[in-house]
Amino acid sequence: MTTPVQAPAATEQGLRRVGLWGAAASGKSTFLSALFIAAMRSSNDLRVKGRNDESTDFLVRNTHALNAQHQFPPPTMQQQALSWTLQMSVPNPARSRWRKGPATVPFDFRIDLQDAPGRAYAAVPEVQSARLQLPGGEDDEPDVASYLANCQGLLLLIDPIRERELGDAHEFFHGTLLRIAQRVEMPPGQRLPHYIAVCVTKFDDPSVFRFARNNEFLSYSEDDPLMFPRVHDDEAERFMRELFTGSPLSDVDLVHGGLRQYFYPERIRYFVTSAVGFYLGQSGEFREDDYWNVVPIDDGQFQIRGQIHPINVAEPLLWLGQCIAAEG
Repeated sequence: MTTPVQAPAATEQGLRRVGLWGAAASGKSTFLSALFIAAMRSSNDLRVKGRNDESTDFLVRNTHALNAQHQFPPPTMQQQALSWTLQMSVPNPARSRWRKGPATVPFDFRIDLQDAPGRAYAAVPEVQSARLQLPGGEDDEPDVASYLANCQGLLLLIDPIRERELGDAHEFFHGTLLRIAQRVEMPPGQRLPHYIAVCVTKFDDPSVFRFARNNEFLSYSEDDPLMFPRVHDDEAERFMRELFTGSPLSDVDLVHGGLRQYFYPERIRYFVTSAVGFYLGQSGEFREDDYWNVVPIDDGQFQIRGQIHPINVAEPLLWLGQCIAAEG
């Protein structure tokens, strides 16, 4: 196996960056909004705090919208510099069979999630209304691709409902991928150095959940007191491929192929996620005959029915943090 390219250097006093990548209306704002709730419900040692007023206000406002008002946050209409710190515990990189020490150590994982309108990731310049200037970049061209190129980790969101209806995941993927590759020096035989958490969203949607159930992808964790069904991370990549097999519009196989060709396979991990989770109702138990936590209302909008129980929202960030921390 070839040695990976040197990862981009940390900036801003050791800040490690994670960038958010996805099509328009792929759920980026909702995913970000559910992160604080996911951290509060997580059994892991995990805390989230804003690094500027805008980020704290985003958490306060959108957590209230999701949890109290049962409303989805509005889509991102302009670039936002959302900068948070994730305080977590990671496996002790100094510990080995020859060196004793604590199994885990605290790690202040400072993370930027730069949210921008989905059109900023479009393949062709004409689709972009303008070059988006993302704060915090040191490049001469602080656009989306330059920002992502200088991240150590990436969160790639794929909305299966949008992909089945429009089939444009690759349209918002390949142009940004090629621009990232242009900006990162890759010696012959080497690939891009980033860690990639690929998140297939909206697991709670009936069409997605039914596919998982009917094709025996569901699993349950004894560590989850509510016993919510999940797709195990080891099965998530196959789940994504099979979910779109036979879909006449989807070209998500090109996204899968692009990830495999441009990034190191051992640095890619797939997750099946839901920002709002499943409906529990008064029984407080998951029921397969009444689980969708979303109901349609007027004008094509949707309302959240019950409490928010994010599924695999914190976990991709925990994995990215552990991988990046291990590199030290």
